[in-house]
Amino acid sequence: MSKRRTRARVIIQIGVGQTIGYASSYYLPAVLVGDLTRDLGISYSTFFGLFTGSTLLAVFLGPTIGRWVDRTTSHRVLPLSTVFFAVGLLGMALSPNAAWFVFSWMVLSLGGALGLYDVAFATIVRLEPH
Repeated sequence: MSKRRTRARVIIQIGVGQTIGYASSYYLPAVLVGDLTRDLGISYSTFFGLFTGSTLLAVFLGPTIGRWVDRTTSHRVLPLSTVFFAVGLLGMALSPNAAWFVFSWMVLSLGGALGLYDVAFATIVRLEPH
């Protein structure tokens, strides 16, 4: 396969992965806020506080994950993110209470830290350093 075709394939794969990753991890809870707050019995303020907490978790994990990517390769980290996305989404969907939902959301946030922009860009730079 030519280098040009390989580049195009990687760009498409990463682009689709980023779109699905953000849609299912970052935007999904915000879109479902009304139903989620009602079903979980929490206020909007609590919900968006949890949303902020999930984002902060990903931020604090960033340097550790970055060092891991530097030591290994990002193509090993990106697929792992899908496992955390799947487990987090499944946990959220099956949550019997707010505590389980919050735990699942944090698992989902770990998936985001492992597979969204930072790791995707590191992958692209490794493939095309120039």
